[in-house]
Amino acid sequence: MKPVAFEGCFGWMHDASGNTGVVLCGAYGHEAVWAHRSWRGLAEHLSDNHIPTLRFDYRGTGDSLESEENGERVEAWLDSIRAAVHYLRQQNNVKRVVLCGIRVGGLLASMAAERLADIDGLILMAPVVSGREHIRELKLIQRRWRNTSAPLIAVDEVAPGVIETVGFRLNQATAARLEGLSLLKDAAPAIGHVLILDPVKVQAADKLRDRYVAMGAQVDVSVFTDYTHVISESIAAPVPHETYAKVSAWIAEAFSVSLNAKALNQDVSGAMPQLAGEGFIETPVIFGAGRLFGVYCQPVSGWVAADQTEASDTADSAPLDALANKVQSGDLADAGDYAVLFSNTARSHHIGEARMWVTQARRLARQGIASLRMDIGLLGDSAQAATSVTVADLHAQQSVNDVSIGIDWLVGAGHKRPTAVGICSGAFLTLHAASDNPRVAGVTLINQREYFWAEGREQALGPAIASTAVYMQSMRSGDKWKRLIKGQIPVATIAKGLLARRAKQWKAKAAYLTSAIGGAPSAKRIVRAKFVALADRGVDVRVLYGAFDEGLEEAATFLNKDFQWLKRLPQVRAATSTAVDHALFLYPAREQMMDAVEQQLYAQRVQDADIQKADRRAGFFGVQRKPVIEKMPEIKNYWVQGQTGQMGH
Repeated sequence: MKPVAFEGCFGWMHDASGNTGVVLCGAYGHEAVWAHRSWRGLAEHLSDNHIPTLRFDYRGTGDSLESEENGERVEAWLDSIRAAVHYLRQQNNVKRVVLCGIRVGGLLASMAAERLADIDGLILMAPVVSGREHIRELKLIQRRWRNTSAPLIAVDEVAPGVIETVGFRLNQATAARLEGLSLLKDAAPAIGHVLILDPVKVQAADKLRDRYVAMGAQVDVSVFTDYTHVISESIAAPVPHETYAKVSAWIAEAFSVSLNAKALNQDVSGAMPQLAGEGFIETPVIFGAGRLFGVYCQPVSGWVAADQTEASDTADSAPLDALANKVQSGDLADAGDYAVLFSNTARSHHIGEARMWVTQARRLARQGIASLRMDIGLLGDSAQAATSVTVADLHAQQSVNDVSIGIDWLVGAGHKRPTAVGICSGAFLTLHAASDNPRVAGVTLINQREYFWAEGREQALGPAIASTAVYMQSMRSGDKWKRLIKGQIPVATIAKGLLARRAKQWKAKAAYLTSAIGGAPSAKRIVRAKFVALADRGVDVRVLYGAFDEGLEEAATFLNKDFQWLKRLPQVRAATSTAVDHALFLYPAREQMMDAVEQQLYAQRVQDADIQKADRRAGFFGVQRKPVIEKMPEIKNYWVQGQTGQMGH
């Protein structure tokens, strides 16, 4: 597979020598993130079976240009499909094109097929038949997530008509357009062959089949047996081999394609494609001896914007002019030395949860800061990404090494002062990679759940236990007491989990004391040594948590309650916020994270400028400057005095 770019879209071409090609029209939002691994797997399966395949991100999604909030998106998505079909025909010279869409992508594929009039086949995988029903489903998913994962976080309601679902937003115009669409009335493409994969046999699927038959199509309907494996947030979801086989076999039957032919040898050498947006240029990069993948986002010199949003038609030079003036006066170090590395969170690929790394990368570029959002070797679009991943894999030493390689790549690209940012398992990898890599200038650890992972350890996949703070707060809720009396709350499971957590903390304390009097180094001592190593090198370390995050319990195990142990270390600061959920799906939480990262970079540049001034003065007077770490100025009150405290909100 090789990265490609066309008409503002980023994608992957999976070449093959056949003359029947497939354009994969993906899902939207959280479903697209969850399906990424399976979607790549399907593209590779088709390519291996003599079927050239293009998978891509619609404009305003994934790595493509634009934002989900930039106007009505349905037309942009349909235009992206048109561009993808044109690109596939142009690059592979295929005679026939099949559109394969899943969920919203199925609805879009059918509509696009009618508009393009030169589509030979249509595969609909659990398609959204009714936009109205899909909007209701998105609202229900968001409500359930809020009630279970962020019940105590109060945030402002979204504007009327805006649909927010676990980190993604359909703006008012897009939601209204999508709500009014229906495959039973809005799509009637003249297609010769149609395959419908239906996860649950419903009346709507039968009506859809009848509609296409009436249009003269030969329609096959099959049960989508492993639908929950294709779209799954579980890192351990099985590979949907049955679905892959059904799709390729149907194409072979409908278009006389010989399967199991040898795929083309895909050459990814040479110049990489680029996407240029307002204030940034992005280039896919393959590094780490060809194992790792990332997207390098660079600032465009001289570009200015009025705000920090995805795009602004009215440019105001004031913010960036102010930064430029500070650089010229020596009050701020030049931005070119700085860059940010974003690593994977859980199984999400390099765009980050709810596309947050894309948003922040482009926002940083408009401030003159480059970044690399990368996939570790196991995940995303890295060359040898695993088909199945365990929690232990995510915390393995090889994954730590991959993040360190990403840091080295940024330094090799000319950024001498890189900062590494990670959430949850990404924070774990960031901490351990940065402590061993002397090139790191800054570290931001967000809602880190694990601090130490012994080789061979496996995490039990039992029921999730929230933080103690959540249960204490819940005791004030009359509704919770009613559910408790009705037996709707698993009290025994929760009590067992809380006791196990407390036992773990006491065990860690005992091991720490034993190691202090000559025993083997304990996990607590090893973790603290990593923070000490970072502080001794003058690395700017920021630790961020949601006030109700269960990771706070783990932090207390290693760093003491309220991060008390960290107070002795210069350049290490910690904060909590009552507005931050674990994965930063809530927009205010994401905004706080982005502000905090930008504040950290600004503080580093101020401090470095002060050190450079001190060096020049020392050189003039022939005095050797001591490597003193000065207190960093703050541009926002997210980090209170005393190095730890409550983040502003």
